[in-house]
Amino acid sequence: SSVRMIFPFQWQCPYVPLCPLSLAGVLSAPIPFIVGVDSRYFDLYDPPQDVVCIDLDTSMVYTAEEKRNVTWKQLPKKPVKNLLGVLKKVHPQLLLVHRQNQEQSAVEMTPIEADFSWQKKMRELELEIQEAFLRFMASILKGYRSYLKPITEAPSKKATAANSLFDHQGFLKSRDRAHVKFYTQLTKTQIFIRFIEECSFVSDKDTSLAFFDDCIDKLFPEKSNEKGDKVDQESPEDTRLIELDESQKSEHTVFIMPPEPLPEDGPDPAPKYSYKNFPRLDYALFDRTREQYLTFNGNSKDKRTASSPTFIAKRTKQVRYYCTYDISLPAVQYNMHILLMVCVLH
Repeated sequence: SSVRMIFPFQWQCPYVPLCPLSLAGVLSAPIPFIVGVDSRYFDLYDPPQDVVCIDLDTSMVYTAEEKRNVTWKQLPKKPVKNLLGVLKKVHPQLLLVHRQNQEQSAVEMTPIEADFSWQKKMRELELEIQEAFLRFMASILKGYRSYLKPITEAPSKKATAANSLFDHQGFLKSRDRAHVKFYTQLTKTQIFIRFIEECSFVSDKDTSLAFFDDCIDKLFPEKSNEKGDKVDQESPEDTRLIELDESQKSEHTVFIMPPEPLPEDGPDPAPKYSYKNFPRLDYALFDRTREQYLTFNGNSKDKRTASSPTFIAKRTKQVRYYCTYDISLPAVQYNMHILLMVCVLH
């Protein structure tokens, strides 16, 4: 849940959902991390002073002395006000669902029916919480794509630096002056820089980034004013960003039992199989890998790698580069040897 709250940012550091007590020494690592530990840890050890601890049993947050001045009040007022409003509304509903689940499972409903009913209500509340944080992140990052810089030169250390990919000053000037300090700290974080890189280059996060951009468009559609300038307008609060999967609406499950085994002394006894050694496999029934298909067609592995370029594309809308690399070269030469560079302007 902690990782989902920061979407579209991706947690880049170690994440251990449940760390064994015998390995609890990782909490002393000098790197950022999210680690879940058994509550017995606090009876056996003293947590490091620079670690923020969240007690899920008591809903208490323990922070280091030097971090106590970092509070939610530093966040943009309107987005955080909307977020807190939803969380305060959902919290009593969560308590009610837990209490009803305990009462129903103990009285009239069968365990299976009570479990399905509880899971459905919890799923609805979880989606509401998830959407509240999604709205918050969309509110503080709205318009970020307008400050992505076009790629105008070949990939290099300078061209792929964060300052070359994103107009930080323009982005900060577009934010509320009262929260420039927050946005300045945000844009300097590793997680934000990685987010800009994923927006600028083709990555495995393209689908999730497109979804996030669509959420921003739904919440803040652009409309033209009398002068013809485009301005952002907030959509109604009932605009849904996440819909519950239709397949999860059913509260009933049909259990199909496996067939009963045939009796050994019946008219049709169950067949038995025995082998003296491991059976010989029929390779004609196996799927062939791509390398095997090419080998059977008379193409060697060396020929294939020499004639199969790997494409790397830039993701920015303004300019897109396609780079072709010879993957048959050694690793050092592969990183340096560019065979072809084509610039396609959109």
